[in-house]
Amino acid sequence: MSDVPQEAFDSAICLEVLEHVSNPFVAVGEIAKLLKPGGVLILSVPHLSRVHEAPHDYFRYTRYGIQSVLESSGFEFLEMRPTSSLFSFLGHQWASASNSLFWSMSVLRWLVF
Repeated sequence: MSDVPQEAFDSAICLEVLEHVSNPFVAVGEIAKLLKPGGVLILSVPHLSRVHEAPHDYFRYTRYGIQSVLESSGFEFLEMRPTSSLFSFLGHQWASASNSLFWSMSVLRWLVF
């Protein structure tokens, strides 16, 4: 990142990545350095999710956890919106389990897919 000047961007987007960073406080601090004063960070993280991309799946954030990470780097925490529900979580778990159970059975693979 040394080639990118500090305070170079008006905004940054970080979607579904922070849970894979072993030190999110450092990562968010680096993002903060890249933003101009008053810059905006749009961030999304999973709360309910199975382990994925192991062994680099470190955190599940609550509102308070993500607020702590952001404020430690000088961000003003403005808003958090849930983007799904318990039903979407359960559906995702069912789909993952179905894939695991039936993917090796070529007869059922097309149905599961």
